[in-house]
Amino acid sequence: MSGPNSTVYLSLGGNLGDPAKSMGAALRMLDADADTRVTGVSSLYRTPPWGKLDQPDFLNAAAEISTVLAPRALLDLCLDAERKLKRVRE
Repeated sequence: MSGPNSTVYLSLGGNLGDPAKSMGAALRMLDADADTRVTGVSSLYRTPPWGKLDQPDFLNAAAEISTVLAPRALLDLCLDAERKLKRVRE
């Protein structure tokens, strides 16, 4: 289901493998969808872990997305990109 064009902001982050490469791949997947365009991406920011401290620092970024997708459809697209990139949720 699609609707009027909306601008949304997504946060991205990771600390396993090569997070910069993974975030780039995810953004390319979103941009390849006919109903979604990546219109801007922030710089990458390195942040220390919070809570469980015995893990690598995180890389974080934000992306501006233009889409006609409904919120649930956009979430499904993002989750599909995560699955294709082999994200493991614990």
